Amino acid sequence: MAEPLQESSTNRERNKFIEEIRSVQASAQAEKAPSPLAEYYIEQLKAGLHACTAGLGTGMWRTAIYLLGDGKSYYRLSSLWRGIFSGEKSLPEPIRVWDCNDVSNLAETWALSDTEGSKGPGDFRHLFQHLSLLTSSQLAAYIHLPQLESPGFSVHGVAAFDTVPQPVKDGRSLDIGTITHFGRDTSQPYRITTSALTQHAFVAGVTGSGKTHTILSLLKQTPALEVPFLVIEPAKAEYRSLMDEPSLKAAIRVFTLGDEQISPFRLNPFEVIGWPSVSVGVHIDLLRSVFGASFGMWTPLPQVLEQCLHRIYRDRGWDITTNSNSRLDKNSRVGDAFPTLSELAAKVDEVVKELGHPAEISDNIRAALHTRIDGLRAGGKGCMLDVQNSMPMNFLMEYPTVVELQAMGDDDDKAFAIALLLARLYEYRRASHEVRSLRHLLVIEEAHRILTNVGTRKSQWEADPRGKAVETFANLISEIRAYGQGVIVADQIPMKLAPEVIKNTNLKIIHRVVAADDREVLAGATAMDERQTRALATLTLGQAVVFSEGDDTPIMVRVAPPSNDERLPGSNDEHIIGPTDEDVRLHMLAQKEKEWREDIGETLRQRLKQHVARLSPLDIAASIAHDAGRSLCADPNFRRDLVRLVTSMIKCDESIERLWADLKYRQQAFSRSDIDSAAVLRSALTQASKWYAYRRASQGGWSYSEAAEVERMLSEVLLSQIDGQDPASPLASFRALIYELSERAIEPFPRCWEICANHTCLYRNAVDDFIEGRKNEDLEGVFNRAYVTDVRTTGRIAAAPKAPTEEPPKAQRKATWEILDEASNELLERRLQNTEEATRIRLCYAQHMLASKFVEVHKQIIGELLDTKGR
Repeated sequence: MAEPLQESSTNRERNKFIEEIRSVQASAQAEKAPSPLAEYYIEQLKAGLHACTAGLGTGMWRTAIYLLGDGKSYYRLSSLWRGIFSGEKSLPEPIRVWDCNDVSNLAETWALSDTEGSKGPGDFRHLFQHLSLLTSSQLAAYIHLPQLESPGFSVHGVAAFDTVPQPVKDGRSLDIGTITHFGRDTSQPYRITTSALTQHAFVAGVTGSGKTHTILSLLKQTPALEVPFLVIEPAKAEYRSLMDEPSLKAAIRVFTLGDEQISPFRLNPFEVIGWPSVSVGVHIDLLRSVFGASFGMWTPLPQVLEQCLHRIYRDRGWDITTNSNSRLDKNSRVGDAFPTLSELAAKVDEVVKELGHPAEISDNIRAALHTRIDGLRAGGKGCMLDVQNSMPMNFLMEYPTVVELQAMGDDDDKAFAIALLLARLYEYRRASHEVRSLRHLLVIEEAHRILTNVGTRKSQWEADPRGKAVETFANLISEIRAYGQGVIVADQIPMKLAPEVIKNTNLKIIHRVVAADDREVLAGATAMDERQTRALATLTLGQAVVFSEGDDTPIMVRVAPPSNDERLPGSNDEHIIGPTDEDVRLHMLAQKEKEWREDIGETLRQRLKQHVARLSPLDIAASIAHDAGRSLCADPNFRRDLVRLVTSMIKCDESIERLWADLKYRQQAFSRSDIDSAAVLRSALTQASKWYAYRRASQGGWSYSEAAEVERMLSEVLLSQIDGQDPASPLASFRALIYELSERAIEPFPRCWEICANHTCLYRNAVDDFIEGRKNEDLEGVFNRAYVTDVRTTGRIAAAPKAPTEEPPKAQRKATWEILDEASNELLERRLQNTEEATRIRLCYAQHMLASKFVEVHKQIIGELLDTKGR
């Protein structure tokens, strides 16, 4: 215990030392003989004089140390005390311990003993008997803070951080937190301008360090700045808590990717956002990067995939070189012109076969690509990704939006979805003009899933498709800042991230980071010294080190804790939870109903209806029926029966009634007791109408508006039959449209005009599909062998009869016609096999079988078949 001594008392004590020294020196000189004892006494007095002189400058303290203990511990404590604080410089007197029974009372009352000191060997007398007079520097030796911890007493090191940030001149700014000085909050906030966020931000911290809450705190400030945001959340569902924020509740959207029962999402990977400003060629390159960054792609998978991508766009009428589509007219919707995942999956076999690799290599390539692509078409992922039209991008970018990926269990699938969203955002921004101010904020949680640190190439000769893809997306993030797009990248383990992410982000917010390699990387990017780097491992919940442009060294801040009605992510307040799945479902249902009520235009309204979450109990049943119908529509046997029905009813009205049972039979194979079979068939036929229309449009070069009209009319015919209505009228309209669209301007094969004299090609595309469906069979070889058999049996036909009255040639082509019967049986019902339409289909099939022969041979054989119809 210490109490300041008045300066006058210190001065009097100093004078007492001076007088005592003079007196002793005078006595020693009077004796005129050496006196070692006097010399030693003077040295001690000088030490006291020196202390008093120093005390006049720095302050003097009357000090007492109270040592309390029982009979054993007291003596040990007093001995230990003297051993620690005594030494050669314990002058003018060594440390002594006075035993006093009343010391406990003095300690309890925080009192000092005022007993006057006893007389010394000379005239000098201590001011206090049981108190020591110490200078400030001497007193400091008693109050050193502990350097080591002991049971019940902890020691925390605190690094020195800057406390003065760069002034924020722009009024549009976000508060990150309150600046702290040696662990204590100051009144000064750390602010970052919105324009600075276009240079992007990186938030790091281990699980439970407050990383998510920091980002939530920033997002809650965006409504006042009219800056929408998009959060991509791969693993958890914490950002849906923003639904409870009053300023966000009315506008926020939450989508659960892969979970069809809460808030479904639709995303066609092949849709080019912002076309024609963004070319199809650029989108194909981005798709290569999407696949490369998401899945392991060994050579030559990336090259094969690229060929497949080019093919499916070409099949849809796209010219990659000119960035145009010949089938897009003024009445067509651009969204209908893009391919789907199903088309990509179907194209793999075709491309791999054409490459001509050995069988084993071809099988490996085919299996690898199908495994990756078909995995994206399964379950909820298929419902989300294998679609024609996507959720309109402006509905993601113009409102605060949260995209949850926790329903997608596979990390590669999550990476694929994140990469797609990044690519779409990039295209959306490229289609707009450049701006300097912040117009939108993107948050990517667990960014290492797509922006992975893949290391360096082992060899310059070694391909690195994944590294190239990651580099592409890192560059995209850098480029979109020119369009007012800000990005907040968050991750737990900085070393897992591509180095470009840490290097190219302006704002760094670092919560607790434990691993030494992570801390070293962050320290190198934020100008930290060694002590500050070590401090990153001991930050508490909500503490963060911030560094941005203009800061010479990092600044420590404390993010404001959440209010009482919300929980800090990572805390243990389990009784406080965010919105449930049911809350999200109902919220999104209300949002969609609100969107429909708004004046958004009929075209966009129809697109939105395709993305309605089937959320009520009745709608869930409809959703199950829809999914079952989707599976039925994809069944090859069902599609074959549908084509047979459509081809037949174009010729005969009664065919739809006779063949209807075939479709219902196919539907029964997909029936379950818990699914309405009628709803399944209705769903399947609706989807099959679209498939048929766009398949024929692709083959015939119809415009997309014409394809949409075919889809509408065919669906009307089929649904009329389901509903028990007379389909005659819609069938007549459908038939007229098909005839109009099937008119041909050129003859695709020799003597086609003799087969279909009315200049229509009603069956060519259907025959193409028949051949494609049996591509594993040697159809051409079977045809050739049948023809050779006929020639050997009956000889060649020299010439056709000159007039109808002449007898037909004796030579027949019975075996050949039997082979051709397979096509007509496939495409027309049995009752129509003896009609002229069946003969046309057979001859059309023969034209396809002869296409690879010399034209001269082709003409000869097709002429023989025309001369021997049916024989």
